[in-house]
Amino acid sequence: MQKPRTPGGRFEASYMHVFNGTPTRFRAPKTFATRMAAEAWLHTERSLIDQGGWTPPKERERKASRSSLTLAEFAEVALAGRSLEPTTRSEYKRLLDSRIIPGLGTHAVAAITADGLDEWWQGLGTTYEASRAAAWNLLKSLLREAVEREIIATSTTAVDRGL
Repeated sequence: MQKPRTPGGRFEASYMHVFNGTPTRFRAPKTFATRMAAEAWLHTERSLIDQGGWTPPKERERKASRSSLTLAEFAEVALAGRSLEPTTRSEYKRLLDSRIIPGLGTHAVAAITADGLDEWWQGLGTTYEASRAAAWNLLKSLLREAVEREIIATSTTAVDRGL
């Protein structure tokens, strides 16, 4: 841990650890108001190392931000990266806006459960079967992409559900 170097007198924390066979310095993702808070962060890092659950702090931070990603946010990013015909993109947007986002858009992708999918599916009603099926296929493709991007684990709950 270093003495305060920031203008506000905050504390920086870092440590050396062997990663991929090379001694590497890892820094806290933020500065701390007190020395005690910086030392607590270092203690937590040491505990993770000792227990075998350690990964680099930046990787853990990236995982945490991915796990809170909502379905609406993920869908926007995922579809922007797909090469789609304009009519297909327009249809996907319509399905998202009318069928998927109202029921599941605010849910974190990682928190979507089989019960949540069942509830959403039942909430769509039985009218407009073709639109309902198209919404399910779009949702399924988004959840499969979430698995590929390691936002969620492979899960029959989220991906292979045969509604």
